[in-house]
Amino acid sequence: MIRLITVLFTILVTFAACTTSGDSITVSEPVTGIDSTLTGQPVFTDTSEGISEFDTIDILGKVDVTWNPATGEVAVDSRSANVAAIHGRITFFLTPPFCYDCLIVSLTAMDPTLGTGSFDVTVRNPTIFDVYEVRSMIVYQEGVDLAVLNADGYTNLFETAGYVSPTAFRLFARNKPGHLFGGYEHHTVSFDMKTTPGMSPVNFSVVISVALPENPGDVSYIGEFRQYGQLLPGGGTAYVSFDILDLQNDIGGVFLHTDELGSAGTWLLPSNGRWEATLTNYLAIPGNYTFKVDAHSASHQQGVTSNYYRAVVFPDYTTFRNQMLSLLNADRANNGLGPVAMDEILNTVAQYHAQDMAEKVYFNHINLDGWTPWKRMTYFGYDYYTAGENIAVGQDSPSEVEIAWMNSAGHQANILNNSFGHVGLGIAQTPPGDPYAPGFYWVQVFSD
Repeated sequence: MIRLITVLFTILVTFAACTTSGDSITVSEPVTGIDSTLTGQPVFTDTSEGISEFDTIDILGKVDVTWNPATGEVAVDSRSANVAAIHGRITFFLTPPFCYDCLIVSLTAMDPTLGTGSFDVTVRNPTIFDVYEVRSMIVYQEGVDLAVLNADGYTNLFETAGYVSPTAFRLFARNKPGHLFGGYEHHTVSFDMKTTPGMSPVNFSVVISVALPENPGDVSYIGEFRQYGQLLPGGGTAYVSFDILDLQNDIGGVFLHTDELGSAGTWLLPSNGRWEATLTNYLAIPGNYTFKVDAHSASHQQGVTSNYYRAVVFPDYTTFRNQMLSLLNADRANNGLGPVAMDEILNTVAQYHAQDMAEKVYFNHINLDGWTPWKRMTYFGYDYYTAGENIAVGQDSPSEVEIAWMNSAGHQANILNNSFGHVGLGIAQTPPGDPYAPGFYWVQVFSD
């Protein structure tokens, strides 16, 4: 008997080209949010003979932003000359009169009910000169109710007493050889922010840095996490890998802290341009966990760049998952379509969302941090052209949830989409007190 059928409409996304940035997205529902483009006009003082604590690291610009997460109002205060006293040399790269609109902060989307906002930071090089390792950071003072979500990483390279650590950064021109930011080029990075819904306006700063005259030796990027296999209660193994970039190719070592699994951690090994390790679970119960990754620069540099890896410990629902796949492919066969194959990365994406809904007691394609299905896929390193997601809650078995989905036009359209060739399946039991209990949270994530 189907105790409860609470099934949201399906979201379907189509990419114009294969990308991991999510910058060309079409959604079948309106995106809640507000668009606003802001232009900063920083004023700087040349301190090229000033402090040189960071050697070749220069701060190009800094704008102070006030954001009201209830109304979407954003104000930019570009009077940031004091950044020179904090960080050392200031180049003419963004200094007027060379450029008055080279640092643009845009609020691209927000959800007042979640207290979330997405910001694009665009930097333009107004000169003929090439620079390297141009990065953007969000910094804010102690006591500010603000978090930077799904960060590519954070670094202690820029820590000062006045800044909250970690300070998340993004690397511009990451996919260009040498991270070269060429003359007259412009590049954009994105930040997701979260504060308590209904809070008064919050203040933060956007800082742009560059390495001159060549790239620095510190690790500049940790991301594109991938988890294959399943960490299970009291056992199971998973193969994890990370994309870690250091242009001088002298990374001293990469360590993954996994204390909650019942181990002290593990050193990762380089292989085919990535850093890899195999994890075994000894103690952690099913759920979503956050493990810290430390990438050490060479001994003479003594720098440490870190990030947080969101790991998934699966409940042992292997039988349910296999039944879900069989029922799904049977419905496709009955409609003249070929089968979809189970994908381990998509399993991680789907299981992460199922467990997140169960742990935080909500039911939505968009989680409480504002992450869409596509952002989850991108975060866990899955590339795709087309993708779709089905969710349900309250059903007791794979057969019940498959019937529910097939009786819903939007969900059936995903199941019978001939463009899809891969699927990930997530299952999490409703906890005691959950309004949808008893039963399970179910997730299907499809891709080409």
